[in-house]
Amino acid sequence: MERVLGYHLYRLRQWMRKHDSQEETYRYVQREFQAAPIMNDIPPFGEQFKFYEKIQGGTHFFVYVEMFIHRYEQFCELKSVKLLRAHLSDGRYAQFADTIETLMFGYYLKFGNQYLPEVFFCISRLMALYRYNTYAVARNGIGVRSFANHSEVVLMVDQATSPTFFLAEMIAKFEELTAGDYPIRTGLDLDEAHGVRWGIYESLRRIFHILLGDVTESIIRHKIVEEYGK
Repeated sequence: MERVLGYHLYRLRQWMRKHDSQEETYRYVQREFQAAPIMNDIPPFGEQFKFYEKIQGGTHFFVYVEMFIHRYEQFCELKSVKLLRAHLSDGRYAQFADTIETLMFGYYLKFGNQYLPEVFFCISRLMALYRYNTYAVARNGIGVRSFANHSEVVLMVDQATSPTFFLAEMIAKFEELTAGDYPIRTGLDLDEAHGVRWGIYESLRRIFHILLGDVTESIIRHKIVEEYGK
């Protein structure tokens, strides 16, 4: 429950409103998931159990929590998620991997496992831009989470009616960022083949060598081969 509420759902709810997550503040989970205020003369209705909807408290809250815990358990069994954890679980990369997992979970809640290897590539490649172009980062992950928020990935997922729109926008977002403040596009452009930044590239390369056979979209498959080889 702590991982679902305290990390992934909390972040997704904050990023949906373009707020940076405040995971170092006192009782942040309690504040986020307390019952929302209502107008006494207008009863609450219309709940759809989307991750970002208002919390009504009582039965609604318990059903909300139970549903998302079940979805998260299913998500954790997917090949892409297992590979992410297996290859990026090192303490040096933990915050980076955890943020990627949050964004992938946000996608999964809407589209399930459709094109998840392609989504994994697009999200990890975008998030890697922050790490490749930043020499020193805070150990608590505040920088990478802020980058995830301002990249608007959660909003892209919400607006997309099909995975095709999300994937196309993610590719365009990558090009936009690399033309601006994030010129180091790939680990191959790093000035040294060692250290944490290179380690992230190597870990992603190992992951996508394994996942390449599961990628069916031709443009993204080509980009994976171009970046990580066959």
